[in-house]
Amino acid sequence: MTEDQNLIFFADKKALVLDKSSSIRSMLERVLTNIGVEKANIISLKNYDHAVDYIKNHKPEIIISDFEVHDRYGLDLIPYINEYVESPFEKIFVVVTENATDSSVADAAEEEVDGYLLKPFSSEQFEAYLLSIAQRKMNPSEYTKTILKGRRFLEAEKSKDARAQFLIAINQSDKPTLAYYYLGKIAHDQGQLDEALEYYQKALGLTPLHFKCLVGDFIIHLEQKKNELAYKKISHISQYYPLSPQLLKFALLLCITTYQYKDVERYFDRYMKLDRKPDDLKKVVSQALLTSGIDLLNNDNTEEALSYFLKGAVINGRTVEYLNKVIDVLIKNDMLDDADRYIGMFEPDDVGGAQYKQLLFKISAERNTYDQVLEEGKKLINSGEANPDVFIKVLDILTTTKNEKMLESIAYKAMDQFPNYRDLFKNYLPE
Repeated sequence: MTEDQNLIFFADKKALVLDKSSSIRSMLERVLTNIGVEKANIISLKNYDHAVDYIKNHKPEIIISDFEVHDRYGLDLIPYINEYVESPFEKIFVVVTENATDSSVADAAEEEVDGYLLKPFSSEQFEAYLLSIAQRKMNPSEYTKTILKGRRFLEAEKSKDARAQFLIAINQSDKPTLAYYYLGKIAHDQGQLDEALEYYQKALGLTPLHFKCLVGDFIIHLEQKKNELAYKKISHISQYYPLSPQLLKFALLLCITTYQYKDVERYFDRYMKLDRKPDDLKKVVSQALLTSGIDLLNNDNTEEALSYFLKGAVINGRTVEYLNKVIDVLIKNDMLDDADRYIGMFEPDDVGGAQYKQLLFKISAERNTYDQVLEEGKKLINSGEANPDVFIKVLDILTTTKNEKMLESIAYKAMDQFPNYRDLFKNYLPE
C-alpha cells in the first residue's frame, strides 16, 4: 500500500485506543499518527465505560482494544461500532492481548474482528499489521467479495441467490468458515435443522471457536428442547465470549431447568457487567436467584441463600410480587425475623396496601395466639383486603371452635369473593 493510499484510507477516520497499559496506549497512538490518522482524531483511554461514552458521542471508525479491561471485554464494543458503520470496508476493529487463548477467540469472531495481536509486539509490527488490514479493506479478496454479495442477497430476502454465492465462496478459500456459517444460517431459517447443524459443524471443524456457529448450534439444540446439551453448549460459549442479554437469559433459564443452581452466581456476575439490562432479563435473573436461593436453603446454606434473595430483590426493584415470594419462602422455613426485614423493603407507596397487610398477617399468624390471629384476619376480611390465604387461616382456626355461625358466614364470603376456590371453601361448611 502506497503512502497516498494510506492517506486516503486513514486521513478522515477517528480512532479509539483502549488498553490498561499507558505505554501500550502511547505506542499505538504513535503508530496511528504515522499511518495517517490525524492526532486530533485519536483518543486513548484505560476505562471501558469511558470508551463506550466516547464511541456513542464521537463514532470512531477504528477501535483498537485490549481483550479484557478491568473485567470488561473489548469485544463488547463491537455492537456499538456496527450501529453507525455499515460497510465492513470502512472500519477496523483490532484486539490486542497477552493470552494466546484470547487471540484464538478474537480470530474466531470472524466478520466482527479484523485482527488480533499477541503482546508484546513492536511499533513496527503493529504498523505493518494495521497496514495489511487496510490493504484487505481497500482490495478485498474474491472470497470476501463473494461473501459480501451473498450477505446482500440475504438482506434482500433472496435466500436462493445467497445460498448460491456461499456455495461458490467455499471453493475460494482454504478456510471458508464464514461461507459454511451462512449456509447453516439459511438452512436454519428454513427449518432444515439437520442440514444447518451439518454446516455449523463443518465451520467449527475449521474454526472451533467461531462465535456465530457456536451460537447457531446452541440455538438449534435449544429449539429442539435438548436442554442438557444446550446448557453444555452455552456454558462452552460463556467460557470464551461475553454473552448478550438474550444469550444470558437463555443461560439462566437453562440453569434452572437443568438444576445447575451452582452456576447462577457466575451468570449473575456476567449480568452485573452488562451495559444494557432489559426488563425481561431482570425478571429472569431475579427468578433464577430466588430459585437457587431456595435450593441453598434446602441444603442448609442459609447465609448464601439470603444473599441470593437480597440480590434478586434489588435487581427486581423490590416489587411486591418478588418480595411476596421471598417472604413466603422465609415463613415456610421459620425464618420470621428475616421475613420482617423483607417487609421493611416495601416501597413507601406499597406500605399499607392490601398485599402488605396480607404479608404482615402471614408473619404474625406464626407468632400470635389463635385469638389474636382470628381478630387480625377478621379485620382484613371485613375491609375487603383478605386474599385466599387469609380466609384459609381464619377458617382453620374457626374449625377448632364451636362458632359454627361465624365459620359458615366467612366460608360463604370466601366462596363469593374467590369463586375459583369454591370447592376448597365449601369443605369448611358445617355438615
